[in-house]
Amino acid sequence: MNEYKLLNLISILFVGTVCVLMFENLGSLIFLKKISLLSIDSPLVFAFLVGVVLLICIIITLIRGIFENNGDEKAKTGGSESKYGEIKKVVLYSAGLFAYIQILKMLHFNVGTAVFMCLVMLLINGSGNRIGAKLLKAIAATLVTVPILYFVFHGIFSVVLP
Repeated sequence: MNEYKLLNLISILFVGTVCVLMFENLGSLIFLKKISLLSIDSPLVFAFLVGVVLLICIIITLIRGIFENNGDEKAKTGGSESKYGEIKKVVLYSAGLFAYIQILKMLHFNVGTAVFMCLVMLLINGSGNRIGAKLLKAIAATLVTVPILYFVFHGIFSVVLP
């Protein structure tokens, strides 16, 4: 089994476990605590939608994996440098998420998310543009996205944000 399929399998198992735990927790809240899922003001709607999206993503990933012919050519021909590059990106992103959680404690949602989002967009932007153009695009996207995220989660779903 090549590394691509192994990483794919590990991610499917992890997300599948999270999905099962989410639906089990939702079920206990629905049946034991008698909280309605389908009411417009239910606190469970957002968690249910996230669980459904995770389940759909798992199904799509499984279907792609089944119909894929022994992994893609890039994974087959890529050397150890590309494999380790991907692992470095995963480790860097995971460390960034941990840092984001710490930033949220200090700066709260709007400022913390803006800082994190801008930095991530700068890091993942692989275009050949100069840093100034990348920074300008990242700031513009952040200024548009963060207020929308705040409105959707706080205003529509009534999620208490840090």
